Amino acid sequence: MANRKLKTEEILLGAFVGVESAHAFSAFNPSIFTIRSLAIPQAAENQIRIGYIPSIGFSIALGTIVGAITKSRLPIYFGLGTSAFMCLVYEIALRYPVSPSAKVEEPDTQVVVINGRRFRIVPEN
Repeated sequence: MANRKLKTEEILLGAFVGVESAHAFSAFNPSIFTIRSLAIPQAAENQIRIGYIPSIGFSIALGTIVGAITKSRLPIYFGLGTSAFMCLVYEIALRYPVSPSAKVEEPDTQVVVINGRRFRIVPEN
């Protein structure tokens, strides 16, 4: 592959694998906005990280299949690169939620920050 010129189809199919890999993350996990805006308990963080497994599996499988059809390694590289980027973005969202002073839409709700995590307290009616 070193001296060989890449074909347009290989690049386009590699980009397709990358885009579909990002879609796989959104299928198995909540959006970045949701993670950063809402209080996420520790159990939910673990579930989000478990969601990485099928997302990465989908990316690898799709990249391998498309790579086998096109006889190119580019689709698998696109899939792996997108998966690494998405894991990084999700980890940043989990680590750095929106500031605790952010406006809460429910008037009776209080936000409590414990160990850098935001929790919403809703009084019983």
